[in-house]
Formats: sequence, structure tokens, C-alpha cells
Amino acid sequence: PTRRSSDLMAPIFTRQRVAYYCTVLLIVAFAIQVFSVLKDREIGGDFMTLYAAGRVSLNYPHTQLYNLDIQETEYRKVAGPNGYSPFGYTPWFSIPLELLAHLPYAVAFGLWTVLSVFFLWVAYRLLSRSEELPSSWNNLGFLACLAFPPYLFYSLINGHPTAFALLVIVCAYILQKKGKNVLAGMTLALLSYKPTFLVFIGPMLFFTRQWKSLLGLVIGVGILGLVGLAWVGVDANIAFLKILRLYTQAINSGADIFQTEKYID
Repeated sequence: PTRRSSDLMAPIFTRQRVAYYCTVLLIVAFAIQVFSVLKDREIGGDFMTLYAAGRVSLNYPHTQLYNLDIQETEYRKVAGPNGYSPFGYTPWFSIPLELLAHLPYAVAFGLWTVLSVFFLWVAYRLLSRSEELPSSWNNLGFLACLAFPPYLFYSLINGHPTAFALLVIVCAYILQKKGKNVLAGMTLALLSYKPTFLVFIGPMLFFTRQWKSLLGLVIGVGILGLVGLAWVGVDANIAFLKILRLYTQAINSGADIFQTEKYID
């Protein structure tokens, strides 16, 4: 008799071997970081944009947060003369970045990485508890999440706040399961730090008639919008919208400006 496919795959994906594969991926990621520092004197990838925005917020009037010339000046102080990426996140997200900007770049990136891993761990534990996964999977499951290549190489190493977005979605999901729909929607509003996250979530809540969650989302986005307005002013918010339009034009252009196949969101 022929062997079932599950029987053929079982020797490859034992718990011990999954742990081994994940550990190897983490070692490779660490080696890439070390090599990047030694060869290019560069670490953090896109975190440079976030840190530069924090420096703008710290060293200039907040109204200048989306001044592209100032952004570029601060970015080049960190990254050197090559390349530049505008800060396209919402105004309120620059508040924690300003706090990080008090630290030297390497220390700030190290702290940011630790926070990202912590957010991922909390999100995994909350979700595993909510879905009643066996406790024996706690360590191995988190290790597999951490070593997931698109997250590990494209987000964690580059300094993207993807784990924060995951934690927000997990918290909103759990709140909704408990019937706290308005609060779940307000929690989802934290995803507005990167507006593209809400392109599908907002319509999803509308078409599935989750009115309380949608109301919470609107309230939350409104509150964060007012925080951003108070933080940087009207003109800077208009400048932010112009940067979003710039990104939209760049993404939709015929030229290969962004590697959109890597976009996790």
C-alpha cells in the first residue's frame, strides 16, 4: 500500500526539527546583521526613516515633521549620503519616535528590536490562550513565529513595527470575542499609524455589518487624529496627506520603485 502524504512529511516536521530549522534561521539573521554592520556600517534598514523622523520631531518645531528637506537632512546624518525614504506615518506615531530619538541610534534600534520581539511574544501568548492551544506549544510556537522569514528578514531586521500591528489586531480580536465591540474598534484605530492597514479592515467591518466595531474604529481614528492635529498642527497634517499621495503615485507608477512583493500588510 502507498504511504500517506502525512506519513512522508512526519519525519521532516517533528517538533525537534522544527525547533532546529527555526534556530538556524535566527542564527542566519544574526549573521546577516553582523555582516551588514561590518561591510556597510549600516544596521536597521528602514528604521533609519523612523529614527530620522524622531530626530526631526525632537530638534525642530513639530510643524516641520513632514518637511522633506529637513527629513532628508536628519536621515543622511544616520544613513550617510546614499538613499532617502520619506516618513509616511501618521503624526501621532512620531510621539514615541521622539522619545527614542533621545538615544543614540544603535541603542534606539536595539530597544526597538527588543520591543518588537516582546510585542510578538505577547500577541502569540494572547492568541494561543484565546484559541486554547496546548501549553506545550508555547515556546516552539513563538519560536516559529519569530523565525517566520517574511517577518524575520523583512520586518524585524529592518525595524518595521509589524509586531505592534499584530498585537493590535490580536487584542481587537479577543475584545470582539468577548463582546466588547466598540472597544475592539477603538483598538483597531491604532493601526492608523500606517493608513494602508485600514484599507481593507474598515470596509470589512462595514460589509459584515459590525456596526459597533466600526463606530469604535471611527471614534478611535478621530481621537488619534485630534492628537496628531494638536501635535503638529494643520499645515503638517496637509503635508502628511501630500506625502501619502506621493507614495501612492510611486507605487502605481510603471517604474519598479518599491519591492511591493515584500509588503506584509
